[in-house]
This record gives sequence, C-alpha cells and structure tokens, in this order.
Amino acid sequence: MGDRCYGHLHGQGGCGYRLCCLDHCTAECVGIHAAKKATRFEALEPVRQGVNEYCGGFAAGAAAGLKLRHDHGSVYMSDDFQNEIKFLGIEPSPAFVRQPEGNGCIERFFRTLKEQLLWVRRFADLEELRTALFDFRDRYNHHWMMERLDYRTPARPAATFNLNWEPRRDSMAPTYTHCAVQPVRSGTLDVAAEAYRGEH
Repeated sequence: MGDRCYGHLHGQGGCGYRLCCLDHCTAECVGIHAAKKATRFEALEPVRQGVNEYCGGFAAGAAAGLKLRHDHGSVYMSDDFQNEIKFLGIEPSPAFVRQPEGNGCIERFFRTLKEQLLWVRRFADLEELRTALFDFRDRYNHHWMMERLDYRTPARPAATFNLNWEPRRDSMAPTYTHCAVQPVRSGTLDVAAEAYRGEH
C-alpha cells in the first residue's frame, strides 16, 4: 500500500496528504488519493480503488489472498483500517518498526512522485492536487520504464506475465500459476502516505 505525505497547498495555505497503494511485484500504482487529513478512513481510499479496479469490485473477500504491507503508524494499525482490509480478504503485513526499507517499493514511488511532480509544480487547492496525482498515476503506470522490469512500464508486466493468485487448500502458503486470459495482481500491495510540503 502507500504512505502519507504532509504538505503545503499554496493557494489555500493549508496542507494535504497523498496516500497511495502500489503492487509490490510490478510497482504499478493501483490507488492514489489526496486528502486534507490523513485519517484511517482516508487511508483506505487507495486500497478501495485498487480492490474495485483489479479484484472485480468491492465486496467481502474480493481481494482474498493478497497481503498489504504498511508501516506501524496509527492510521494503518487502527481497528477500522485493519477490520476493513480483513473484510476484503487482505492479510496485513506490517513492515518492521523503524525499518523504512521494508516498505521500499512505495518509498521509491514517492521519491519519483516528488521529483517528477510535487517539487516542480504548485497546487492551488486539494482538488488540483488530486487531479495531478491521477494524471501522474496514469503516466507512471503506462509510460515510466523501470530497469527491474526489463525496461517495461509497471502496467506492462501485469499484462504479460499475469500471476494468478490461487490460495492452496492444504496450507496457508500461496501458489502462483500463469494465466494468459485474466488480468490479476501479485501477492503483496504496499501502502503508505506522505505529506506534501510543496517545497524542495
């Protein structure tokens, strides 16, 4: 999943948080959101986006078999957040305390987001920030080439090697099988939020 980012919105003199959800295997951004406050309810929005788009809708057990990597912040450890991801069938997978490298995939995404958007542009209000984040998500997923993906975009591997998630009946360990028809997700999502300061 993602991370929250605190920041300054220049037109209103306020601050905003960006929250993201990323596929750990392909680094594809599956959900992105901007909010005035990074509450546990706002932190669920990127997860809901990803589940709705990639798991066939928002329902009990819709994302069964996925794990959600997050930090130990109060937003992600809250009962409301944990109960909703469990309702969706997602297993929580908290990173180690004070070990941001355990959530490195989302941290790298935020660095790219800052360098390519947030440090080069100012936003008058929260809605302008949201629009820019959705545009960045599409550009990143479909045009940003990554070395670790053999110089393919994050959306491309999901379409080419299609990991199909099928929990094994005899154990709790996941089994991956190749599938050429159905778009599917990898087994872990990263979640994080980070404040947007609007400064370098």
